[in-house]
Amino acid sequence: GKVLEIGRKPGSPTGPRKLVLPVPEVSSTHAELRPASDGWSLRDNSSTNGTRLNGAWLTAGQEYRLKNGDHIKIAQVDLI
Repeated sequence: GKVLEIGRKPGSPTGPRKLVLPVPEVSSTHAELRPASDGWSLRDNSSTNGTRLNGAWLTAGQEYRLKNGDHIKIAQVDLI
């Protein structure tokens, strides 16, 4: 039930869990995966280069519910 941050730089050992994507186009704190009552949601944290979900650009700060098989694109990194 914890937030998973996605970003270019590692977090601190006592901070939130983080998925590190060491790619220059990925912001330091690019996006977050958040637990929801029925699964997970994705939020772009006003990243410089944006985040796509199933090909559509996300609006920064808005949460999007994820479904099985969704395709997340951050820079050149694909997450399914």
